[in-house]
Amino acid sequence: MAQKIRLRTIFIIFITLNLIGLIILYSASIAPSLHLYNDPYFLIKKQLLFLFLLAIPGFLFFLIVPEKFLEKLSYIILLANLILLVLVFFPGVSEGKFKRWITVSSFSFQPAEFWKFSFLLFFSFYLTRINFKKFLFFLFFLILGFILILLEKSYSNSFIFLCIGISLILKLPIKKTRLILLLGPVILVLLLIGAISASYRIERIKTFLEKNEVSTGFWQIDQARNAFISGGLFGKGFGNGKIKTFIPQAYNDAIFTVVGEELGFVGSFIILVIFYVMLNLMLKVSFNSNDFLSLYSFGLLVWVLVHLILHLVTVLGIFIPTGINFPFFSYGGSSLVSLWWAFGVLFRKSLF
Repeated sequence: MAQKIRLRTIFIIFITLNLIGLIILYSASIAPSLHLYNDPYFLIKKQLLFLFLLAIPGFLFFLIVPEKFLEKLSYIILLANLILLVLVFFPGVSEGKFKRWITVSSFSFQPAEFWKFSFLLFFSFYLTRINFKKFLFFLFFLILGFILILLEKSYSNSFIFLCIGISLILKLPIKKTRLILLLGPVILVLLLIGAISASYRIERIKTFLEKNEVSTGFWQIDQARNAFISGGLFGKGFGNGKIKTFIPQAYNDAIFTVVGEELGFVGSFIILVIFYVMLNLMLKVSFNSNDFLSLYSFGLLVWVLVHLILHLVTVLGIFIPTGINFPFFSYGGSSLVSLWWAFGVLFRKSLF
């Protein structure tokens, strides 16, 4: 009973955060929508389209589907997403400088976001009956997924995915000391290779360390931090922020800057407290569960938490720009849909 109460409380918080996120996105997207599409509501309408056509129907499906069927389905979802991760490298399938998106007509999506979900779902089932062969199979998919996302030039997403994989390892009933000694160096090497494998990442690091004021990258970091601070205690008021009018992607990569500028320290703090309460309850769900739910809820917690941290340290100028969105707030259909589906699986236990 206590577990169901926790999950139902998480559900209420989840819906609350999504509603707040839509309101903030509405404010953050008006100016760029008008400038880019000559329609002040273009981006928010598109986000609502993703929400009602894909996110909520998928959420309801994963909420009510029988567990045995879901376990079998998770294998198909994993393989389908693996194919999508590979497809982005084929000419004519993806567009743009970075091979991260699959484009079908006017619709684009990012397979890496759905890979997080499919990997977490499948291996939360698969690792409930752990043995050495299964663990090797898990490691193979973990390293394969990391490399494929890295080759898409999405280091931040590959890092988040790796964190999800590590979170599952930490929850396994195996001795951790020997595992850390064996896997620790491998993980560090993977992260180091990822960080220096592309020239633009090295340039970002140099820009951040040297604080080169001529650089566009540093200018954006500086402006985002100043805008956040300028909000003061209570902010400039909803819709009155200026940062969204001149920082590219303020409705996505830097949306918490809009929160800080318009709602101030108090508003920002309240939102982070709401996230903290939700994540703390998810941690309790994990440690008071066995098998699937224990692994799944902990992995989902880490997924959301790492997104939060990477976004916040960028906005506050503590770390180089990561391009990572803020869960439930930032514009982006792939992230929104994958998280809604993931939480749909979590809330199954609140019904059954």
